[in-house]
Amino acid sequence: MLGLQCTESTIRIAAAKKSGQLLSVQARAEQKILKDVISEGIVIDSEQTIDALKKLKSSIKRSGKATLCLSPSTVHTRLLRIPRLRSGRLTSALRKEIESVLPGEMNDMHILITPVRRDNRGTRIAVTAVRKDVISSYRNLLKASKLSMGRVTTTALALGDMLKHTNAFVLVNIEDAEPSVVVFYGGQPVDEHVLSSAAPQTILSTVRALIAEYREDDMHIQHVAVHGSKEAFAKIEQGFIPKKNAEEKREEMEGAVTVEHVLPGLKKDDLVWGGLIASSLGKGLDIRKSASSLSFKQCVLFGFSTVVASYFLWRIVQIQLVSFS
Repeated sequence: MLGLQCTESTIRIAAAKKSGQLLSVQARAEQKILKDVISEGIVIDSEQTIDALKKLKSSIKRSGKATLCLSPSTVHTRLLRIPRLRSGRLTSALRKEIESVLPGEMNDMHILITPVRRDNRGTRIAVTAVRKDVISSYRNLLKASKLSMGRVTTTALALGDMLKHTNAFVLVNIEDAEPSVVVFYGGQPVDEHVLSSAAPQTILSTVRALIAEYREDDMHIQHVAVHGSKEAFAKIEQGFIPKKNAEEKREEMEGAVTVEHVLPGLKKDDLVWGGLIASSLGKGLDIRKSASSLSFKQCVLFGFSTVVASYFLWRIVQIQLVSFS
């Protein structure tokens, strides 16, 4: 599996190996390019881009389908609610709603519609739209490089695909060149907001507004994952979980928002690319900390200690029986 990210000045590529639902990075590389090679998401200089991509491929020695990671400014995402209507009226209502949120003409956009949830009020859908000329330029690029396009996503969403979490949660993607806040529902990205700045107050206000918006639509977000430095994570955590005594914390447990550092233990250099970075997740790390999420080594040690304890207990009982007889 290949992950490909193209920005105005850099092309990055990573080879990943999937085991079950976990994904680990095998190799990554990047190639600097001139700023006029890619402009507004479109490949302008195909020859230079193909040459850079071939060098990257040879350095990681991998081929196959590529997940194209576009920047949030290129991919337009929006969450909409479609009321319950008869099938004939649904098509016209859906088209009207989508046209109202698209940045351009509907016929000029490549549109993906993902149902998020259904209830008695209708259907909540995620609309992802990319200009057709953007997709076409990358499709030609990958074809010339002997790669096939697997799917299209944003840099933040590529990381989010690797997270295991149920229901709704928020990923704050600070380390990306264009920081954003991504909303996930049922493990799938459904909405994204590009941040005007990576300042803690901007992030906190955006996340709080999203939590309030989704709560009104019966989608309760109780988990905020942070992809960023320890310093940035600490400031965001402080905004949601201020320092209080044990009694005050106990009273606020119900409906509280938990904050998790998605990639602990990675160096700053590993966080340069907001795409396929999941080496810690590849070892079986779940972002939900609980007693059930034990590692394989912990389970083996626990089993071994249980067997040893049982053996010694059995020997003690035997000795006691012999002494009584």
